[in-house]
Amino acid sequence: MAWNTSGPLAVVACLLALSSSAPAADALPLIDFAKPGIEGRCTAGCDQVIFARIDNPAKPGLAVTIAPGKAGYPGIHIKPEGQVWDLSSFGHVAARITNLGEKAISLSLRVDNTGDWQAQPWNTESGYIKPGETGTVKVIFGFQYGTKPGYKLDSAKVVNLLLFTGKAKAPVSFRVESIIASGAAGERPPVDPKDVRTKPLGGYLLGGAVTIDAAKQIEAKNGAAVKVVALGRSQALHLTYPAGKGTHLVRFKPPIGRWDLTGATEIRLRVKNVGEIPVTPGARVTSDRWHGTDMVLAETALVPGASQELVVDFAADKVWQGPTGAIAKAHAKGQKGTGTSFAGNKADAVEILAKHAGEAALLVESITATVTPLLTPAWLGKRPPAEGKWALTFRDEFDGETIDRERWNIYTENYWDKRSHFTKDNVVLGDGTARLRMERKTGHENDDPKRKKTGHAVGFLDTYGRWAQRYGYFEARMKLPTAPGLWPAFWLMPDRGPVSDPQWVRANTGKGAMEFDIMEHLTRWGPYRYNVAMHWDGYGKEHKSIGSSNVYVRPDADGFITSGLLWTPGAAVYYCNGEVVARLENTRISNVASYPILYMVTGGWDNSPVDDDQLPADFVVDYVRIWQRQDLASAADGKIALARTGPRPKAPNAPPATGEILTTAAAVKPAEIELQGATVRVVENKGTKVLQATFPAGTNYPTFTVPVTKGGWDLSAFAGAQVEVVNTGQSEVAVCLRVDNLGDWRKEPWNVEKAILKPGEAQTIQVVFGKSYGGKPGFALDSGHIVAFRVFAEKPKQTATVIVRNLKAFGTP
Repeated sequence: MAWNTSGPLAVVACLLALSSSAPAADALPLIDFAKPGIEGRCTAGCDQVIFARIDNPAKPGLAVTIAPGKAGYPGIHIKPEGQVWDLSSFGHVAARITNLGEKAISLSLRVDNTGDWQAQPWNTESGYIKPGETGTVKVIFGFQYGTKPGYKLDSAKVVNLLLFTGKAKAPVSFRVESIIASGAAGERPPVDPKDVRTKPLGGYLLGGAVTIDAAKQIEAKNGAAVKVVALGRSQALHLTYPAGKGTHLVRFKPPIGRWDLTGATEIRLRVKNVGEIPVTPGARVTSDRWHGTDMVLAETALVPGASQELVVDFAADKVWQGPTGAIAKAHAKGQKGTGTSFAGNKADAVEILAKHAGEAALLVESITATVTPLLTPAWLGKRPPAEGKWALTFRDEFDGETIDRERWNIYTENYWDKRSHFTKDNVVLGDGTARLRMERKTGHENDDPKRKKTGHAVGFLDTYGRWAQRYGYFEARMKLPTAPGLWPAFWLMPDRGPVSDPQWVRANTGKGAMEFDIMEHLTRWGPYRYNVAMHWDGYGKEHKSIGSSNVYVRPDADGFITSGLLWTPGAAVYYCNGEVVARLENTRISNVASYPILYMVTGGWDNSPVDDDQLPADFVVDYVRIWQRQDLASAADGKIALARTGPRPKAPNAPPATGEILTTAAAVKPAEIELQGATVRVVENKGTKVLQATFPAGTNYPTFTVPVTKGGWDLSAFAGAQVEVVNTGQSEVAVCLRVDNLGDWRKEPWNVEKAILKPGEAQTIQVVFGKSYGGKPGFALDSGHIVAFRVFAEKPKQTATVIVRNLKAFGTP
């Protein structure tokens, strides 16, 4: 999966009622703006915010003004008169706000419990208010960000209210008219009928104990007709088709919203010819009307009185296949006619048609959603699915009592969500499996008490820096969780090695490398659908990807899936339980050694909210087995030499006493500069050759590495390193200088400082060894072995251009 990054708070549009009506009689005012002295219960969130009570008995309120500035979420806190508000008798808090400014504003209301802020013990909603209008921003307890299920707020212990906006680029002014608690305890937000999901009752869409509402559930096309009839104690559909030409179609729909077929791999229709001529029935399932399974037709026509069961498999008849030519798009598509776009979590109809020569009639006796386990082939788990001389090169059956730390890492940086942290305690071994367990448990990232806390714990496994292989067959047997909001995966990332190179070089998906997502799952889809994908050329502006998120698979008799990747030069073929599920044959297939990853976080691009009541949940891994074909083996395969321990010799290069490292770009070749999202060229500036860097708009941390002499720099005689930067663009930009040691990237072996430059402004960015971000204590950098100087921009809103010159060491230790 591509790295997933997001800001600290997503401002989401929510319920905003434009109204001038007074609060309901049963409402509880949380603050009385007519009362002198209430300002003492209010606190500005930053120095950009000022407020004052409006002393007008006819229309009291609180006037709030927010000046432009750097604060990300400026606002005002409001406290209860006592320690807490007990709002357990109510269902929501609502703030009525009048926009006094000249521009529309997005205003958020947050309702807080006490607790660790990193666990985000609050609910938040936002509203959009036009100039001069009054709106109500409403937070229903337990729901947030568009009334989605959120933190389970204890409404009896509300300790703070926060009204805030996003970063203010222009003055913001509004009046708080009232803040009340109202609604019944246990209140839930209104539900859009389109969002309702109906699980088949006992597996039945039709038949069993299901009662049909013909007016809502039946749609007949082009002269077809339908009657609901009794069949024993159940109901059935009697379909008649006219003799004329055309497609005579019947759509059988859920009573409301969509069917949730996530617990199935197929539907089965029991049909009977109750007419007087032969008829060939057919069926498929659709989602959002235009996306459907393949149409399944009976192999032969049914004679009058005959019955048959049609099985509509969610998997495509023709497996997904990518293009063979050049792939230039960021999100490319597969070959037309391969794969499926059907989504079983939002099935909207079963379509039933018939091929016939005259008037025909069918009785649909039942429609059921089922799972048929797959009888797996004998070779599965024993060898790869291709001929050749293969050797087993990596194997872990997880039969021990503890994880093999010589093979596996259990910690990494969590780039994918802000909710969970990786911990050794949630890699659980037993019964010959490894379980990555997600549970509601507060703890520190990577079990490091110096790192931040999050409210959910989970396990993690990868072999980065320990084992990698180029080409071969990579396989894991797994059972997927079903609790909502989870994102488990089995995937590969490049590791060029050796450990002396920085992580961003080793794991770069450019220069021939790729990310392979062998099995990537979002639990919203149900345990029989997952994504396969490939990503390359980084995750910025040049990022490209291809794959299918609609791969449907059948489990084995024990409910497990065995997913594999057959990776050979120019080809990536994906398997599940011995069957091909996706294929890409293309010259861009990776040729760089890669390592396996097993993880589970929360979120993803198409998932449901996490439900803590359904935790803990396990991503179960029975084994990981990897083979290599004799003719594909290379020196890149196998164990990666670990970094040496003990004192390291000083780098062979030292600057002169004046500290110059790079004072002119005259000898620099742009091709020698490592680029990650940025572009660099040599230009003339006041008669001197300098580096000019361009950082594209919207790119996360576009970076270039200033060339360093082979072997690195010994700067132990100096206090730090600095560089001059000039903003030659048209907008403000934040530029950073990072000075690196070699080492495990998870430990962030570097120091970094930042400067914010206005157009035309020049600044010198100084990094003092051992300190970062404003001179605060940071990584204990070994100044005797500097391996890289990196210049990068924080995500620019507009394309930025800067001149970089006079990189040098300074000061004394």
